[in-house]
Amino acid sequence: MKKVLSLILALVLCLSLCACGSSSKTYLIGETVSTDIFSFTLDAAALTIALNNVTNDDYYLPKEYNPADDSDNPYVASIGKTWVGFTYTVQNLNRDSSEFHSGGFVRIKHNGKNYGSIGALHCEDGAYYLYANKQVIDTSGSLITEKAGKWYRGGASNMLLMVGAKETRRSYVELDADIANLNDEFYLTVLVPNSKGKTESFTYYIPARS
Repeated sequence: MKKVLSLILALVLCLSLCACGSSSKTYLIGETVSTDIFSFTLDAAALTIALNNVTNDDYYLPKEYNPADDSDNPYVASIGKTWVGFTYTVQNLNRDSSEFHSGGFVRIKHNGKNYGSIGALHCEDGAYYLYANKQVIDTSGSLITEKAGKWYRGGASNMLLMVGAKETRRSYVELDADIANLNDEFYLTVLVPNSKGKTESFTYYIPARS
């Protein structure tokens, strides 16, 4: 009997050690992570059905879905889908212009299920905030200067930053699930490039909302 108990205790201890070894650090909203060429901050994140489509300071942020108000809103998840709307800030730490992402750079975990565990989920950036003036070409082909300190409507399929540049964007990813409680906790893992041409993963924990 003693031998059996000893074996059980040894097995429990072994499993505990394995669990400790496989655990990874998680971060909270507002914390900054970095590789040798980029820093990343998750500023906000929430499960949602709709994004704000009104051109104001809340444009492209998660909102409560209202069938009447959102009848013409293009930013509404289809039945059977749920979105994660999030705001993030990236700074280029490299000595050259560098691309942070080309469309997909996050993974989501909710209620034990992984979304984008094989390939990163495609992100739809829709608004961006500038910390320095930026020259862009408008729809007419003219070169214009976008002023710092403002939110701008629109997004791109990638994020290319000049040396030392910092930019904040609002984005969303689509989950192939109709999540009943949008206040649930979940995890968001971001893939941040490094100078070796690979990515390093950092996981944020988003607690349940009351």
